[in-house]
Amino acid sequence: MPSASWPEICVTLNPEDWGMKGKSPASRQRYLRVARSFVAYLEEVRADHVDADSVEGWLRRYLSSRSVDTVMRHVNMLERVLVVTPNPVRAWKTRCQESVRATLAGLPTVPEPTRMRTLARFNSFLAPDMEAFVAHKRHLGIACPFEIALRKLDRYLVGQRVDTLSAVDGPLLQTFMATLVRLQPVTRRGTLRQLRHFFRFLRRLGKLLDEPDSVLRSERAQSRHRPYIYRLKELAAILEAARGLATWKGTTAFTALHLIYACGLRVSEALRLRAMDVDLVEGALRIWHTKFDKSRQLPLGRRAVEYLRAYAAARQTRFGKAVPTAPFFVTEAGVRVHRAAMEFLFRKLCVQAGVNPPGCHPRIHDMRHAFAVHRLYKWYAEGGNPRDKLVLLSVYMGHVCISSTQYYLRLGQDVLRVAGAGLGRALDNVLDGRIDGHVQ
Repeated sequence: MPSASWPEICVTLNPEDWGMKGKSPASRQRYLRVARSFVAYLEEVRADHVDADSVEGWLRRYLSSRSVDTVMRHVNMLERVLVVTPNPVRAWKTRCQESVRATLAGLPTVPEPTRMRTLARFNSFLAPDMEAFVAHKRHLGIACPFEIALRKLDRYLVGQRVDTLSAVDGPLLQTFMATLVRLQPVTRRGTLRQLRHFFRFLRRLGKLLDEPDSVLRSERAQSRHRPYIYRLKELAAILEAARGLATWKGTTAFTALHLIYACGLRVSEALRLRAMDVDLVEGALRIWHTKFDKSRQLPLGRRAVEYLRAYAAARQTRFGKAVPTAPFFVTEAGVRVHRAAMEFLFRKLCVQAGVNPPGCHPRIHDMRHAFAVHRLYKWYAEGGNPRDKLVLLSVYMGHVCISSTQYYLRLGQDVLRVAGAGLGRALDNVLDGRIDGHVQ
């Protein structure tokens, strides 16, 4: 046995021993940091053995500087890297979890999450204009994507020692685009689109008379991902497959997926909901600081409220009363559900339900697109003009501008040629007949 202190022997520091073959180097480094942190704690307290008390002491040390979700995720990592038998993390989960929750229950709650934001720092000669542009977009409720794109251009201008606006011409931007060749196509197109917005901003200020950014428009011809609009029968089959799992994972997936479709939520918005954000008395959701730093409050339908109440009751029976800041949707371990896990389960449910979108893997986000298109068809079937309702739909879905919502009109026109005007009746029949009942 190699020479090592006792804690290093009980915690393997070799990622190959954790069954992580095929994992990314970043994932391995995260596990390695957790293992080294626990080893350092054992050496600091001079522990002569590892038990549930050691795990809880290490955990309480973490509570002072990390969020609850991060702590629970690190505990799961630690369970994987410990090589002692019996595993003390499993003993802690069964014995000490309630005492930790009681400790967390005494922490102060914040009604609305706050974000400390400062203007991005740029270093090129365009720094004042870039900061003014970012401030302008933030005033409109648009945040991070523009900063990321501008930082790329800012670093390039500094590296090329460009100090005048006249030097930012077509050839310079073409060489800059060559530095983005390693980005994913969708990321590259988004970066160039955001830079076009910046150059338009300079033209509105009168600082730019010609159009040196015309070279950036060549990327616009590339096709974007076309969402798959799930039919109501397909959505019902997916939800029934989730409910048929008869496990807590299936219960969580059924409730979360139904809520995503019923309210047209983004996946992150549903999984980030806290217990205090779900008002089961008034039947409303409070969504804070979502995409583009927007917040909104949404009314819930009768069926969605029934499912959420059933899930909340089952959650309280299984895990006890949740603190206001605790995540609403949780895993079997009582921690927040991660998007990757939900996406993986959703694909399995689609296979089980026989739903196979052509040309791409099933995506939960397409349920949001389906909600928008189905809502437009509902208005169409009722004799209204869907275009007149776009403002309402845009506010409900949390879009920054109505142009983002107008995209669904084009999707709706394509599906209408296939579905016909009877879609409104089909929506009511399927929702009232197939997707009914309570969470088991």
